Amino acid sequence: MAESIRIRDIVRGSIRELGPDVPILRVSSDLVQPLGPVMIRPDGLAEWFKHDGPHASRVATALLGSVSVGERVLLRLDEPATADRWWLCDVEAVDGVPGEI
Repeated sequence: MAESIRIRDIVRGSIRELGPDVPILRVSSDLVQPLGPVMIRPDGLAEWFKHDGPHASRVATALLGSVSVGERVLLRLDEPATADRWWLCDVEAVDGVPGEI
């Protein structure tokens, strides 16, 4: 399992190094460029907004240590973290090894 994962918040552009035990949500490939945070609805679906309106998709729970470079995942990055507000992030490097450009 990876020890250090560098992620980039797609909406806000911030970069963070996180550990492997951080909870994530895996998302479908149609979640590309949300206008803000992704909200988790009471029915468990992820909902986000784009210029053409709301979109929804299923998610799967996992830990950040299970990701590969190039994946997009949802993370709770706000302080304090809220259960329903997640941010779409790119995985840029795992244990210091970046993806290919």
